[in-house]
Amino acid sequence: MQPKVSIMIPIWSEVDSLKVVVDGLYERIGDYIHEIFFIVAPQSSAACFNMCQRLASEHPEIQVMIQKVCPGLGHAYKQVFPHVTGTHMLVIDADDEMDLDTVPKMVAAAEQGYDLVLPTRWMPGGGVKGYDTMTYILNRGFQTIFRLVFLTPARDLTYGFKLFNTRLINEVDWWGEWHEIAMETTLKPLKLGYKYIEIPTWWKARTQGVSKINTLKRMRYVKFALRIRFANIKKRI
Repeated sequence: MQPKVSIMIPIWSEVDSLKVVVDGLYERIGDYIHEIFFIVAPQSSAACFNMCQRLASEHPEIQVMIQKVCPGLGHAYKQVFPHVTGTHMLVIDADDEMDLDTVPKMVAAAEQGYDLVLPTRWMPGGGVKGYDTMTYILNRGFQTIFRLVFLTPARDLTYGFKLFNTRLINEVDWWGEWHEIAMETTLKPLKLGYKYIEIPTWWKARTQGVSKINTLKRMRYVKFALRIRFANIKKRI
């Protein structure tokens, strides 16, 4: 059965890059798109809201939602989850940092029966463009630590870019309220034994918007990851 892909795009004042992402998705997986959720931070610019409405008028699959509890990426996920009606959910940012050419490969993997498709920057065929030296070292360090703690061969455990079967929305108890949801949607399914695959991907630095991640937040995410690792986690259903 062909996947019906629901797409969630968290938005914080992106304008031109948002259009690039949406146009790229329709160009690459248009036949698979079931619905797209724009979850927009209320602090976003007027230009951003205008772009959201423009794209929604061009594509009936797009629903524009204003984030009710903000800030907090986890709150955005939890606001969107109850409205998802597709078979699979793709999470991709509006800043055009994530490689659109990876998306068709992700959908193809879902067609093969994988519950979780994880693009990774840290395997042959993948990589990063635009990281400063310290960010590169910190990110690689975090990935190595998490792999050891979780005893998993998966290599990009904190990356928010992913595709998963929408069964996971109801079968997993999601805790994250902030950006830690990006790693939670990988770590918990891995711990619960869902079938996954990694696909190489490239990341490039954003040209619009401002990253909300800093070193202090990364340290908080380590604590959150340890909570997941040692908790007695079970499927809801």
